[in-house]
Amino acid sequence: MQQPQQHRTNPLAVVAICCAGGGFLLQWVLPFFGLGMVAGVVCGHIALSQISRTGEQGRGLALTGVIIGYVGIGIGLLWTLLWLLIFAPLFGYGLHYPSY
Repeated sequence: MQQPQQHRTNPLAVVAICCAGGGFLLQWVLPFFGLGMVAGVVCGHIALSQISRTGEQGRGLALTGVIIGYVGIGIGLLWTLLWLLIFAPLFGYGLHYPSY
């Protein structure tokens, strides 16, 4: 009796969605967790390349990790730009003393 062939899920696809999702959720707590989204994007692209070459499962996981990573990076960059445009000038005015 022949056993059914098991389809293997690409491990980097799982890593991609975990890193991107965790980084997206934790970027609001500590800014350096945004690096998880970068790792998710990198692992997702590598996983997509491996999946297309080997035929493994997990294309949806890898693609979701890439999308969440890029969206999170974009939101983080916009948030940083907004913070700089609104709050940075408030801190800068106290550093300049008038000269008489």
